[in-house]
Amino acid sequence: MSRTLLPGVPYPLGAKVNSLGTNFALYSENASGVSVCFFDESGKQTDCIALKERTAFVWHGLIKDVRPGQMYGYRVEGTWEPEKGRLFNPAKLLEDLKTAGKKAAYLPDADAIVDHVSKNIQGGDIICVFSNGGFGGIHGKLLERLGRR
Repeated sequence: MSRTLLPGVPYPLGAKVNSLGTNFALYSENASGVSVCFFDESGKQTDCIALKERTAFVWHGLIKDVRPGQMYGYRVEGTWEPEKGRLFNPAKLLEDLKTAGKKAAYLPDADAIVDHVSKNIQGGDIICVFSNGGFGGIHGKLLERLGRR
């Protein structure tokens, strides 16, 4: 599949849908490259687009025509230097998806994530939230919604 990459913007971090497609922005001081990889419903990778723009340690790009529901993941490249806390492994994304044997879904914002999680969580599930605190208040929203169940 042919996708068009535009420069996009470095803020907000994460994936943000607009009228052209989706802007992807990922912060990493030590990455040497970041790609957005796309997957079909079976979990098979269909393509992978390298982000070319980097502003203040944020890798970013707007990929045209990417809409909600598109499965994707970031592949982050860099050095393997555990003693310096650098654990980059570009093959890890595919390994994780194949090992888990689970589907993933593109959810455009914190509210969509909270809705998805609250509707699909089952007893014994573990939710791990990684956020720099600026992702639409996802942590508090999850706690509030799940506390009501």
